[in-house]
Amino acid sequence: MVRFKRVCIIFAITAIVFTGGVLIAAEKAEGLSLSAALAKSDIFKKLNDAERDLLTTASLLRQGKAGEKIIEQNESLDKMFIVMDGECEVWVSGKLITTLKGQLLFGEIEFLDNLPGSADVILLNNSDIIEIEHDKLNRVMEQNPRIGFVIMYEISKIASQRLRAMDAKSATDESKESVSIDKVRLDFICAFNAGDAEAIGKLIDPDAIWMMPNEPVVSGSMNIKAEYIKLFKNVKSKIDLKSGSAQLCGDWAFINGTFSRVDTIFPGGELKKIYGHYLFVLKKQQDGTWLIARDIWNEFVKP
Repeated sequence: MVRFKRVCIIFAITAIVFTGGVLIAAEKAEGLSLSAALAKSDIFKKLNDAERDLLTTASLLRQGKAGEKIIEQNESLDKMFIVMDGECEVWVSGKLITTLKGQLLFGEIEFLDNLPGSADVILLNNSDIIEIEHDKLNRVMEQNPRIGFVIMYEISKIASQRLRAMDAKSATDESKESVSIDKVRLDFICAFNAGDAEAIGKLIDPDAIWMMPNEPVVSGSMNIKAEYIKLFKNVKSKIDLKSGSAQLCGDWAFINGTFSRVDTIFPGGELKKIYGHYLFVLKKQQDGTWLIARDIWNEFVKP
């Protein structure tokens, strides 16, 4: 099995799930005061009552509605949001990244780097939301250093927990993907050695390109399959694609290594031993499967 090297890492989710915090059921939150909501927020729990009262000058409490877009990707953001007890979807460039439940903090990264929102965040249920204005919060923190220390410490702690969780998930996801990707290599070997052009065709992306040594480029899975049908009519071939280095980058994967092939040419049974290097470029499909989008190789014949 090939080992995958991570070459594309994107941290797009700007939401933190508070674990172990007190959740406030939305239907029980009617009439909840801003001070009470701040006291129930995990990020402010280490502040005393007087300090939390100072935060009321930078905050407001409102009722969020199901379907509301709390944050819009690439739009400027001047607030942090604490969803007191909710379920939210996080979308990046039209793709659903995750669904989060519980007491949720959004916009803390934008508070730190002062950049536009990195994701769309959509509220799925009615929930109380605390809005905290960046500029007003900065003034409170500057005038009250202990408040600033506590808030920044809590944001940093939660962010570190998120990164650890994301790293663990990424490692698990990559392990699963590496198995799926390497299976394409193994399935190709089996289909090729069986002379099964139909099976090879099922491993090829519809818009694939084959770049063969000293031959014109062949485009499209149907044309590539036709080349294998022609090959297997004239040659009985056995191939071994050695696993080599591999890289995974989002919906693309790259595998390269060495190969050896023994062709028995019809008629007459002449044997030809071929060696070389290959590069598979695989593309992830909408259903999560991987297909070969590019096959490039060189070869030389040994006696």
